[in-house]
Amino acid sequence: MSNLLQVEAAAELIYRYMHPTPQYCWPLLSERAGAEVWVKHENHTPVGAFKLRGGLVYMAHRGGPGNLNNWDKWISCSVGA
Repeated sequence: MSNLLQVEAAAELIYRYMHPTPQYCWPLLSERAGAEVWVKHENHTPVGAFKLRGGLVYMAHRGGPGNLNNWDKWISCSVGA
């Protein structure tokens, strides 16, 4: 289980390498739900998914923050799930 300090540290790390994911209010969804609905568009990230954030944090923990400067040594894959 993560604590607030760990979450804040992960957010700081992630925002060094990628912009925040855009969020948009969707009027039709809001009307249907009876509440204001905001959708976070992960398909607008450089890789089209949220997985990059988890990968950044994982790799930083595996080899320390300096490990993120060795992009040419990374290999990763996803099954799309």
